[in-house]
Amino acid sequence: GRPKKPIQRRSNGVYCVQMHLDGRRVMRSLQTRDLEVACLRAGQAMAELEAEHKARQQGATRWREAKEFAHLLDLADVVDIPTAAEGYTGQQERDEATGDYLDKNTHALAQALYERHVPVVWNDLIREVERIRRRKNQSPLSASWHRNVGIALKQCPFELAEATPEAIREWIDQMQDSGLSGLTINSKCSLLSSLVSKCMRSGLLQGMAMNPFDAADYSAGEADHIYTAVEQDYRDLSGLLPKHLDR
Repeated sequence: GRPKKPIQRRSNGVYCVQMHLDGRRVMRSLQTRDLEVACLRAGQAMAELEAEHKARQQGATRWREAKEFAHLLDLADVVDIPTAAEGYTGQQERDEATGDYLDKNTHALAQALYERHVPVVWNDLIREVERIRRRKNQSPLSASWHRNVGIALKQCPFELAEATPEAIREWIDQMQDSGLSGLTINSKCSLLSSLVSKCMRSGLLQGMAMNPFDAADYSAGEADHIYTAVEQDYRDLSGLLPKHLDR
């Protein structure tokens, strides 16, 4: 997201909007030195920056589409997998210790080419849930739902294929160590667990035997039990009332 003060005044007096998207700072001039005018233009400018960022992301992961991936498989058979992956993304840098690509998208593409199939990722689950709701003529998922799921996915340190009970427990420990409350941890895990459950029922995750979140304890704890009065309690109370009224 958005920084606390997205509207910034540059040294020449012209206002601009500033955002951080996936850890990268992006800016757009509002072409005015008037603060009121800048405030009126800021919303549209930020929406445009977010739309452009989303379009770039979709273009970078277009290899996940069936026809595009089939073409890349053919190319990898002619050259080799690293050449095909690097040529597609334009990223070649690797970790010197592990040999893995530093660019996550390139690493994911190369891995998919080695396995000769595109693994299901978290964003596929979101699209599947939206598709199910359209088929059932249900209202679209709210903007707040998308925002909360987006925050949970951004903070989640593993992809769906790596979502084991052990990985989930480690994530829970990390969130707890960072100071997040039990309710917040429960909310994030519940959102992702619900996505997995819905997509298991829809058939998208037909190869998944068990929801890994079911084997992890992320509950926030039960609230203190509030006693419910029974008939005898009311009778005892009505007997006490005359005594208090006589005082």
